[in-house]
Amino acid sequence: MKAYVMAAGVGTRLEPLTLAVPKPMVPVCNVPIMEYNISLLKKHGLSDITANLHYFPEHIENYFKDGSSHGVRMAYSFEEELMGTAGGVKKMAGLSGLSAGDNAVVLSADVLTDIDLSHLIKRHTDSGSKATMALVEVEDTSEFGVVVTDSAGRITAFQEKPKKEEALSRLVNTGVYILEKEVIDLIPPETFYDFGKQLFPLLVKNNVPFFGFLAGSYWKDIGNISNYLGANFDVARGMIKTPFNSGKALRSGVVVSSGSHVDDGVVFSGAAVIGPGCTIEKGVSVKDSVLWSGVRVGKDVEIDSAVIGAHCIIEARSVIKKNSVIAGGNHIRKGSLLPENTFMPPQ
Repeated sequence: MKAYVMAAGVGTRLEPLTLAVPKPMVPVCNVPIMEYNISLLKKHGLSDITANLHYFPEHIENYFKDGSSHGVRMAYSFEEELMGTAGGVKKMAGLSGLSAGDNAVVLSADVLTDIDLSHLIKRHTDSGSKATMALVEVEDTSEFGVVVTDSAGRITAFQEKPKKEEALSRLVNTGVYILEKEVIDLIPPETFYDFGKQLFPLLVKNNVPFFGFLAGSYWKDIGNISNYLGANFDVARGMIKTPFNSGKALRSGVVVSSGSHVDDGVVFSGAAVIGPGCTIEKGVSVKDSVLWSGVRVGKDVEIDSAVIGAHCIIEARSVIKKNSVIAGGNHIRKGSLLPENTFMPPQ
């Protein structure tokens, strides 16, 4: 069985963080989000992995290389022009040599999950499905693709981001699929083609056995800043088990990476994740925020519900208000006041 990781997206909803870093390499609790996916695939015996690349491809390829240091075999499919979710998988299938009778696991690189892939594969096989989608149940459907199934789990319809009161279901598409080669063969080659808008409706229309099963697992799409912060804090609080050592837990929800220095008298409230090589001086308060690697924070700084990119310098007595995102390399001068929703591009 092959595994395909969709890692070509640009990540516009995570700007300005992704103006210099590809979305799959954005750290969640000090580990690139894509590394969680590689680890999940390996855990379930899926070691033959291909990832599609487009935006800052060298960042991803230089990190994972051939996969041997991660216990897997990595190959890469570069897209000069984006080919869509299904189009990208079609190209990966060709490069990986997916043969007749084979099937593939497909994951999105920007999703944090501990879905039991072995169980999903078994459900796929036992049901006689040609395509299987892992589903989760959500309260607010307005940000997701809603999936409608019959009593046996067969997918009968889709809704794209319906309002809560208009949703036909609270089950949503996780971006985790099991696909038989004959389904991938339906995707036209070298063509932009989308799973949600083209391939999946085609399967329903043609009455192809296509099932969705409730995953019952942790799942979060980190595609926007709010979800990105939430994913960091969920890992820091132990809401999802990971094999990684993200740092020292000062208490539940507060993780400081090794190699960082935090003075006595620094106050953490809510949750916080501090990356490697950071320095935080006395009198600083950090609330519900994520600091990437190499950040220097001077005395008496206040940081509230913000993301601070790598190697930023924040001088003494500065205040960074809620929902601010400061991309890497910025220098905040002494006594600066950054209002709510400040976005600063990388320097």
